[in-house]
Amino acid sequence: MSSFRRAVCAAAFAALSNPPGTWAVAEGEVVVDVYSAKREMRVLRADKVIAVFPGVSVGRWGVSHVRRRGDGKTPLGEYRIAWVKGEGQFGPFMGLDYPSLARAEKGLAAGEISQAEFNAIKAAHVEGRVPPQNTRLGGQIGIHGLGGADPRIHRDLNWTKGCVALTNEQMRQFMGLAGKGALVRIH
Repeated sequence: MSSFRRAVCAAAFAALSNPPGTWAVAEGEVVVDVYSAKREMRVLRADKVIAVFPGVSVGRWGVSHVRRRGDGKTPLGEYRIAWVKGEGQFGPFMGLDYPSLARAEKGLAAGEISQAEFNAIKAAHVEGRVPPQNTRLGGQIGIHGLGGADPRIHRDLNWTKGCVALTNEQMRQFMGLAGKGALVRIH
């Protein structure tokens, strides 16, 4: 069983005693808190801050509990880093397990996704897989660097299509602190 799957299974079991939509945090686990209003990201281990990354960017249209594909918003909530892609347009990419089960439930109730899409999202979460990334709820949400993007725009504006962006140097540092299975809370 992969370490990611073990982490997800342990967290899912522990979550039975937590409020819906919240992840249990194992002792010594890496937790990433993104404070969108402060444009800051903190990395914690055992409730101790081990790194602070100022000047992060989120979606160009802000943050929201209700995100839809293409809306330019970063989804608020709790997620896990579900996959890591070595290189892309903005350098390394650490993908989140968005859409969450809570968002999928809301999407199903609102008619945004079908029962089959909901079932696929739910099964992916239960099995520790990446949920479908191509529904109307959106996907491909993660943490990445700038790649070749203009650092001045990053410094002054929220510019992503829904991700959390760091500078390239911050991303290199972050990748040394967190990996698959890490809890990411976007506030």
